[in-house]
Amino acid sequence: ALAPAGFRAAAPHWLAPRLDGSWDAEAFRVREAPGAF
Repeated sequence: ALAPAGFRAAAPHWLAPRLDGSWDAEAFRVREAPGAF
């Protein structure tokens, strides 16, 4: 899994709305891609 800092650095800016303004990689993994990481 990506650390929050690494995720923030790697994710394109358009992803922010998907995360409701949060850059929490763990929340993203749970909400958006439970099997991808």
